Formats: sequence, structure tokens, C-alpha cells
Amino acid sequence: AQVAKKNSMIERLRYIFNPADEIDELSQKLTEKMDSLEKTIEKLSSKDDGDQEITDEADAGLSNWTQALQGELTILDSKEELLFENMIEKYLKPEQLDKKTKELLKEKLEILKNEVSLMFLFINAAWAVGIF
Repeated sequence: AQVAKKNSMIERLRYIFNPADEIDELSQKLTEKMDSLEKTIEKLSSKDDGDQEITDEADAGLSNWTQALQGELTILDSKEELLFENMIEKYLKPEQLDKKTKELLKEKLEILKNEVSLMFLFINAAWAVGIF
């Protein structure tokens, strides 16, 4: 895992210092995807209409809404990609806590739960006494 992470960081640094490499690789991948999509479109258009069967109402509108989409494909810069990966790692991944920290957190949460429950009980009792 460490070797893969190190290789990934080396690749990122290479792209930062020489973005032309990344652009070349991405354009090659994009060309491959476009070729694959063109082949798929040719296969679908070569079939007879009688051979294609729509099994679901959602499938019926699928081709219409995808054809109506108009936009351009944008690819993130390597700096932006690093930024988002770091943000995901920092803010969206769960923290790895040790056993001692977990126990301390568990104790504090139990105390908080008991205090809130007791406060709720006292407020209800005061409300009942105040009404009657």
C-alpha cells in the first residue's frame, strides 16, 4: 500500500512539473473513450427498430434526455485534483481512533446523554408542577 501511495505521489508530482505528459495521456484516454462510444453508437444504429425492445418506461426516455444534454467535458488540473483528494481525505474519510480515545469518547457521550436526559426530566417535572 505504501509503495502504491508513493508511486501515486510521484505521478502527481510529475504531472505538476510537466503538465504536457498528463494532457497527452488524458487526450489519449479521451480518444479511446470516443472511439468506444462511436462503435457503440454504430452498433445501436445498425440494429433494426423491431429488434430493440423497451422494457421500462424509464428506458423509453433515456435516449431523449441524453441527446438533449449539451455541455463540454472539462478535466481538472492536477493541482485541483490534489486539492480535492486532500479535502476528501481530510474531511470525508472517517478518523482512525485508537482504543483509548474511543473509550474516552464513549464515556463522555454517556455522561452527556445522562445529563440531557436528567435535564429533560426536570423540565417536564417543572412543567407539570407549574400547570397543576
